[in-house]
Amino acid sequence: MPPGQRMPDLFQELIDAYQAMMARLDKALRNEKQAAMLQLQAQFDTLQAQVNPHFIYNVLNTISSRAVLDNDETICEMCGCLGNMLRYSTNNKERYATVEKELEYLDNYFYLLKSRHENRLEADIDVDREIGRQIIPKMTLQQLAENCVKHGFKNTDSPIHISVTGKVLKDRWIIRVQDGGPGISKEKLLELQSRLEEVRKDILERAIPAEMEIGGMGIVNTYTRCLLLYAEDLIFEMDNVPEGQGFVVTVGQKIKTEKKRL
Repeated sequence: MPPGQRMPDLFQELIDAYQAMMARLDKALRNEKQAAMLQLQAQFDTLQAQVNPHFIYNVLNTISSRAVLDNDETICEMCGCLGNMLRYSTNNKERYATVEKELEYLDNYFYLLKSRHENRLEADIDVDREIGRQIIPKMTLQQLAENCVKHGFKNTDSPIHISVTGKVLKDRWIIRVQDGGPGISKEKLLELQSRLEEVRKDILERAIPAEMEIGGMGIVNTYTRCLLLYAEDLIFEMDNVPEGQGFVVTVGQKIKTEKKRL
């Protein structure tokens, strides 16, 4: 016992340390429960909304048309892509995946969209191989790409261009999903940013359970799932591209580097 320190003080320190440990454990358990609920909602929404019946029916109609008119290997390729997507999205055992697996899923998704929209869709994926082993919530990249198609090119017959780029910087890795649409209004952007900030404070500062948007996997839900995984290390930014050249979302993680001992 340090000189001058009383036994009751030591007991109080022990009690305080125990209570702090229990508080951290309770928060960790709540976050784990939230993550599980969000992933369950993600899987349900994937089948019911994002990979929705409307999308599936359009793809199947395209396949049927090609079967009658073309009788070529494209049919097999489309069926294979659709099968890969369904197997990946309905796998209930894992909430997270590697970026490499996410990009494979995204590639299948783009292939089917190109088949459906013919020459209207241009999609580029250019992500550093170093990022491939990083862990990310399943469906994250597809949801961001889906957002580009759903909102970036609403009520227009213009060609759809989506680019997915990723690189490793000094203290972080990032992936950017960008469309060539008109972007969003400043008011809508500020509203989204404010919503994400409230989610961040609820989860990281107030320890309040996150509320999901029922019936959709929008940017807020995608952000929430990433925040539960990366916590303070999350990088998630949204902005309009200058001169009305589109909307971009950046997601990534800070890289912790160990300081060398002198």
